[in-house]
Amino acid sequence: MTHFAILLLSALSCYGQTTQPPATPDDLKYFRLLLMQLGSIDHHPSAKVAFEHNLIRQFGLNNQEVVFIRAAGQELQTLLLQLRPAVRSVRPDQTGRLSPAGKATLAALTAQRDQKIEMLANRILNQVRPQTAVQTPGRISPPCACRHYDRGIPKPAGGQL
Repeated sequence: MTHFAILLLSALSCYGQTTQPPATPDDLKYFRLLLMQLGSIDHHPSAKVAFEHNLIRQFGLNNQEVVFIRAAGQELQTLLLQLRPAVRSVRPDQTGRLSPAGKATLAALTAQRDQKIEMLANRILNQVRPQTAVQTPGRISPPCACRHYDRGIPKPAGGQL
């Protein structure tokens, strides 16, 4: 049993060995959406499963990649559960405005969440197969994007996808 565990850990550590460049601002926008969907405290579990199935169809994820992404969502959910009481403790004054201390608290909590999302995004990019990492919306190269035009989808105004 010990040998199996060592073999499993070795296989997992070798998976996705190609190091990807750090997440770009566009990558982070996408991963914020992805991770907030999967890590949401408020979304129903069936909605998260449906979102995962859409990711599988959209990017051709394999089981191991789904596990990595699901674990990242759960890790963000843990942080969000820890942050929620602090967020709820910040209240506006009688005029409906936040105090400078309240604004600073929310800014610090947001920075903590965003730092976690950036760390998780980079982890995901380095754990999935290189061909999967290249497909994330912030990394789609023009040749990949152009294949949509071959399907008869008209090019939008301004030439942007």
